[in-house]
Amino acid sequence: MAEQKELAPAQSNLPAKSMGEMPEFQPMDNQDTIRLPRLIMIQDKSPLVEEGLGKPGDLINSLSKENYGASVEVIPLIQTKNTRIRWQPRGLGGGIMCISRDGKNGNGNPGGECASCVFYANRRGKDQNDDQWCSSNYQVIGLVRASREPIMLAADSIRPSEMGIRDMLGMARIAASKGIRLFGKSYVLRTALTKNNLGSFFKLQCVPGNNNAPLPDEELTYLEEQMTFFRGQKVDVPEGVETPY
Repeated sequence: MAEQKELAPAQSNLPAKSMGEMPEFQPMDNQDTIRLPRLIMIQDKSPLVEEGLGKPGDLINSLSKENYGASVEVIPLIQTKNTRIRWQPRGLGGGIMCISRDGKNGNGNPGGECASCVFYANRRGKDQNDDQWCSSNYQVIGLVRASREPIMLAADSIRPSEMGIRDMLGMARIAASKGIRLFGKSYVLRTALTKNNLGSFFKLQCVPGNNNAPLPDEELTYLEEQMTFFRGQKVDVPEGVETPY
């Protein structure tokens, strides 16, 4: 395995103010919604490959289409409520068929009240073309450390390819037990090719960033401002045909 290099923040490109302190914009009110990109991992049949935006295993910003390559260092800010998603099978091209942001009411196919949905309690079967299931998904608002760009880190709670986000939250909980805030450490999300009975695919892995050391105080001040800003805000994450991971 090739040596994994730590990603250092690009200091020259860091914004001077937090998102809560931008005098060029009108103040936000409780009707405003913040539109966030999400982190996408490209799989073999992703439309992003056909569009020439990356290759399988690359990590992509869903809005800017910036390609981070096979790894990106992120800082989690705040974990939001889990969503529920019914996925188009990866063997059929992937994508979201139905999504519930609050875990109670879905939009898409079939949509409606989650608790009464026939797919609500179903688990994924062995057939990669099985679409008769729905799952809970973690959502974490974070920052790309090098640019301080906000990004949504979302992952299915049971998909083998998405365990990197669950592992990140697990490491963050261990750090919290030692008095370190969620945004007090960074993590490197990286992709790795693997295979199971369904075939070959890329999975997301997580390793500690910043040499596993807490982030410096000068970063923590900014990060706490960002966490405070996003807490309680309405967030919209546009969904495309591609799956997050």
